[in-house]
Amino acid sequence: MAILSKEEFGTLASMRQPVCVSVFIPTHREGQPVLNQVDALVLKNKLKEIKDQLEKEGMPQLKIRQFLSPIESLVKDSGFWRGHLGGLAIFLADRFFKTYALPIRFAEFYYVGNSFYTKPLLPVFSGDGPYFILSLDLEHIRFYRASRYSIQEISVKHLVPSKLEEVVGYDYEQKSVQFHSVPQGGKKGVFHGHGEGKDDRKEEIKRFLKAVDKGLTTILHQEKAPLVLACQDFYFPIYQSVTVYPHLFPKHLTGDHPQNAPNWLHEKAWDLVQPYFDQDRKNYLDRFFQFQDTPKASSDIREIVPAAVAGKIEALFVNNQTDLWGQYAPAGNKVTIEENPRASSVSLLDLAAEHTLLNRGMAYLFSSEEIPEMKKPAFAIFRYGN
Repeated sequence: MAILSKEEFGTLASMRQPVCVSVFIPTHREGQPVLNQVDALVLKNKLKEIKDQLEKEGMPQLKIRQFLSPIESLVKDSGFWRGHLGGLAIFLADRFFKTYALPIRFAEFYYVGNSFYTKPLLPVFSGDGPYFILSLDLEHIRFYRASRYSIQEISVKHLVPSKLEEVVGYDYEQKSVQFHSVPQGGKKGVFHGHGEGKDDRKEEIKRFLKAVDKGLTTILHQEKAPLVLACQDFYFPIYQSVTVYPHLFPKHLTGDHPQNAPNWLHEKAWDLVQPYFDQDRKNYLDRFFQFQDTPKASSDIREIVPAAVAGKIEALFVNNQTDLWGQYAPAGNKVTIEENPRASSVSLLDLAAEHTLLNRGMAYLFSSEEIPEMKKPAFAIFRYGN
């Protein structure tokens, strides 16, 4: 999967050519839509619409075919359509062609202009951050570093015990105390037998988990990212009691999970930590409504665009269901809104979002359903007085 970096986003945002084509379509990872080439058909239909538009704008048919040939090749490449995560973004200009398979469910959309349209990409750069996943039971240990769009296993064989026997000795199976899981609906775990009793068995597990945690400290001692545990319910409170890592996530992935299945772990762990990474967005929303009638915030695109270009925006929200078209003149910082866009018109929301991100601000999409009280297509919090 291609990961879109800030540098690549900057290249897309700065592109200016007579014809720039941006295409966004939803895609499928597996199943009948892949077998039936549904996604390729969607792109084929979009390609026809683009051809029609270019023809109406006066581009000769031979040049249209040559210009759009890279996208045409994708339509015919059956191998290209396997394993996509959510959405496909395509950017085409003269001697420039980029595709990004991203875990974002794009709406079908294309744009032809003298610049690329990048607003749908904003979720790539927000609500994300590093976190760790520790998958453990008494026989297997797996450790991963992850983000919203990636997961990578980190080898810890040299740091942690691989199984319980390495900590408590190889005679533990002969002990009369036994522990096993029961089907869903029963108790979390059942101890039976005599002799040392369940407290001793719990102490063995505690020693094992403490050794695991000690080994991971070599990696985690300077980290602040959340650590998500994937384990049986019984182990989680024990690990909580022994860990010295202060950023253990308060929820865990419960029950059995497929061994050596990082994609499964990645998906389930992200479901847990996503609210944690969304907190900044929520905080910015609260701050905007606190400051909206002050010079610290604005919902006027005529103020927002010049502030974005000047690097004065801390956080920007743009509506993902509408747009504003017009012109921006750097001389005098003049913004003109056009009710009837022309070929030379630019998306003012796109322009504001691009400059906000490239000037190290945060840019988010929002919907009218999410914030019904916001009737304007954009609003921003300024870093300082605008």
